[in-house]
Amino acid sequence: MTSALSVRRRMASIAAAGMLAVTLAACAPPDPAISAAERTPSPVPPSSATGSAGLSHPAPGRTVEAVVPGHTGDVRGVRVAVVVPDDGATSRALQEALHGFAEVNGLVVEEFAATGDAASIDAAFTRALAVEPHIVVGLGAGVVDVFAYNSSQWLDQDFLLLGAQVAEPTSNVAAVVWEGATSRGSGAPADGELDHAAVTTARAADAVSVGLATVMSGESGIVLHLPA
Repeated sequence: MTSALSVRRRMASIAAAGMLAVTLAACAPPDPAISAAERTPSPVPPSSATGSAGLSHPAPGRTVEAVVPGHTGDVRGVRVAVVVPDDGATSRALQEALHGFAEVNGLVVEEFAATGDAASIDAAFTRALAVEPHIVVGLGAGVVDVFAYNSSQWLDQDFLLLGAQVAEPTSNVAAVVWEGATSRGSGAPADGELDHAAVTTARAADAVSVGLATVMSGESGIVLHLPA
């Protein structure tokens, strides 16, 4: 089995070489306490597991702008366990994007389907954890409440939400959102109006690419916003 550490090191070396073109720029107004150099957008820095240093990481919990990478890097053998909350159109679009990405890039995907209610989503989450994947991926707004509670109990596991976000992400939870797909679950308001039609297969494909590239480069705990 490919270890999470070895996969992260592989992706971090790609990022450091400039092949992983995810650019992050803070959405919030500049913090006067942060230097101009720290506010300058830069490629996602390599994982701390590599021992590399010198590039600033966005503070956990921040929302940052993201640019879809031109090259995702080598993710062959990376294992993701996907929590699918229901069989609705949003889930299907995200599934299709994830499977398309996996087919092209050699990503290993295992799905854990639920029936839309909290108990079944929680059970799917538990089954996903049990296979010990590199990343547990949640699809859309339906998974947010379960991920928000449970991810904080598993700080050594990476999580990625697509088309939704947790209100207060811990350092092991990344999310990709865009206009119309910014749900924070039942405990907090979304960032704007929600629109199921915004979750197209093309938009979902961008989210998959950005999200996986970011997590596998060692960056997490942030919300990545895809521009319109």
